[in-house]
Amino acid sequence: MAGLTHVALRSLVAGFGGCGLYTSEMLSCRAVVHETPERSIYLRRTAAELPFFYQLVGNEPDAMAKAVRHLERASPPDGFDINMGCGEPRIRNSGAGCGLMRDAENARRVTAACRAATALPLTAKLRLGWEESADDMIAFAKMLQNEGIDAVTLHPRLAKERFTRRARWRYIAMLKRELSVPVIGNGDILSAPEVAARFDETGCDGIMIGRLAAARPWIFAEIAGLIDPATISPDAVYADFVRILEKHFPPERRLGRLKEFTSYFARNFRFGHNLETRVQNAATMDEARHVAGEFFGMHRDAAP
Repeated sequence: MAGLTHVALRSLVAGFGGCGLYTSEMLSCRAVVHETPERSIYLRRTAAELPFFYQLVGNEPDAMAKAVRHLERASPPDGFDINMGCGEPRIRNSGAGCGLMRDAENARRVTAACRAATALPLTAKLRLGWEESADDMIAFAKMLQNEGIDAVTLHPRLAKERFTRRARWRYIAMLKRELSVPVIGNGDILSAPEVAARFDETGCDGIMIGRLAAARPWIFAEIAGLIDPATISPDAVYADFVRILEKHFPPERRLGRLKEFTSYFARNFRFGHNLETRVQNAATMDEARHVAGEFFGMHRDAAP
């Protein structure tokens, strides 16, 4: 969700309500120590985004601990999440993200260093690993629990799997039976009714939603029964996102993030590929706003 779970999307979600925990974009432990809330778009957040965790990626224990201490001083969150689940090749091949699941001893050192650096809640997000072995995945998660992790999120795909194969939620149920800390499930949630079914199926303690939050920022409020999705005006939601984006981001950082958001949000429309293509081809924010307005004027067939 890099490029998506920034302050603009989080603020949009918070405006609807219902979200139980907000998480930052994936932040490099080496880069973030040079960031300050006054100057950094990565550390910017609003008062509505509570509780809030920073998500850190890296494979060096000292650098990860340094990042935790810096962020706790500079912009105190409610907790930290260690990313051990990113399957992007550059990240995993560097030994970070799910690359840590290939080196359990270094993952242990990273976790221990972060745990020693903060008394705040500390979580970790995992994948199944590099081979499909429930025993190995459970042993890895138990090691994290023993090192002081307060909760584990599992995305039940292998390290190199993208989204072509369905997430195997049975592994989340297995992990829940084995750990004493809370287990959060993640992967392939496509609608609000699925959430109750996944809770019943796995007994998990929480559900993390990623891509669907970009497509339907009101999904958390829908799950919580705070809104009727039939009352949602997607063109108004899109306009709100643009407004928030322009409030928080400098001009040179806006268009790329709008294009990223649009690629997901367009899925609400029967002819959404047209919206996505036209915004992707826009050279400026004004052009993107114009072509989006034309699209919404022609297509009122959103299906929240």
